[in-house]
Amino acid sequence: MVQSGYQLSTFLYGLGAGRRRLPTLPAPAPFPDDPNGWLLGVQPGEVSIPQGGDTSPHGRTSARQTDPTTCGSVSVLLSQACLDAVHPQDAPDSPATTPLNSGQPATSPSARQRIVTDYGAAQHETKKRTNSRAFAGIWTWPHRWGTPPWGAARELGTTGVRYRHQIVSPASLPHTRKVLTYAVDCAMRGYPVLLYTGSDTRVSVSAAVPRHVVVLHSPPVVADAAPTLFLFDPATGVNHAVNRDELTNRDTPPEFLGGWRHIVWAVFPNQPAQTTQQKVEP
Repeated sequence: MVQSGYQLSTFLYGLGAGRRRLPTLPAPAPFPDDPNGWLLGVQPGEVSIPQGGDTSPHGRTSARQTDPTTCGSVSVLLSQACLDAVHPQDAPDSPATTPLNSGQPATSPSARQRIVTDYGAAQHETKKRTNSRAFAGIWTWPHRWGTPPWGAARELGTTGVRYRHQIVSPASLPHTRKVLTYAVDCAMRGYPVLLYTGSDTRVSVSAAVPRHVVVLHSPPVVADAAPTLFLFDPATGVNHAVNRDELTNRDTPPEFLGGWRHIVWAVFPNQPAQTTQQKVEP
């Protein structure tokens, strides 16, 4: 693929950002006690999630984002729920969501509880947390700009598995392959990975910054089945089956990336996870 145009990630990479050594791969995640806990979906096609206490097909809603700025919030929220499902013993409660002046005891519902109670409200609550103190640890990230990678990594860390963010420079194919190979390996071990996508200055200056977030994942729910790699797109609520070569060779179809051409940032695990029941390796 011929590189043309520039991205913010290319500029930052040229300044030396994003060149940290990749961490050790995490141990394979255990199989969840409840396969339905993998809310990112376990097969290609549209993903739906339960709402309220209704377990019938009519009690489900599409997993798509509720407004143009919550693709990152959906990605974080559903990834948190999946991580809670495979690491229930490690996952602390989420930060208290009851207002301090409400007169009620503070409560800490899990990601899944927040999702099934009110999916739309959960998305915006997640964005508040990822964007709070998201710039230099001090200033709030503007909500109209969506979810910053560093805020997403911090919020995913509340599950007990530390995450970090990493620039992906489309201008360097070796760098892209190295980072995305690591991302695929993490996903195949049962850890959702957030991928930020965008285009370049050929399209517009605004397209050269991260514009959308998708989730790379492989459900660790079927012990005797070959692992399957998916890209979940919050814009459509759909899982696309993808293979390693499509990602690491930068030939991923744009429709898998929310219509954008490049993967420009990644958020993945930053520590080996201690588990006892391992997922079958591909």
